[in-house]
Amino acid sequence: MERKRQSVQTLAHFKTAAAEHESSGTLEEIGSSIQEWAEIATSHAILSDIDDPPGFIATVSGIKGAWGFGDSKQTAIDDLRSVLIGWVTLKLEDGDDDIPSMKGVQLVTDR
Repeated sequence: MERKRQSVQTLAHFKTAAAEHESSGTLEEIGSSIQEWAEIATSHAILSDIDDPPGFIATVSGIKGAWGFGDSKQTAIDDLRSVLIGWVTLKLEDGDDDIPSMKGVQLVTDR
């Protein structure tokens, strides 16, 4: 029996010192909010050299289970950004409420 994936309603909060803006919709509709969250999270990347295989690993403190790998620092950061988009999308789909806020950008589910 095949299970259909339902469209998940989410709510994205954007908070700044000056104002608060909220938008809601399906994950597809708030894609720019997810992109912005991932971009901010990536700006907090911690890079570590690794020897085997040689390269770099990029992580963000407070985000468990998501990291990027690359031959260069930039490749590791780019990989991390992609991983974070997938990570936060899955969190929203599952209705998880442990997505850390990134510089005032908070993504939460309506479920």
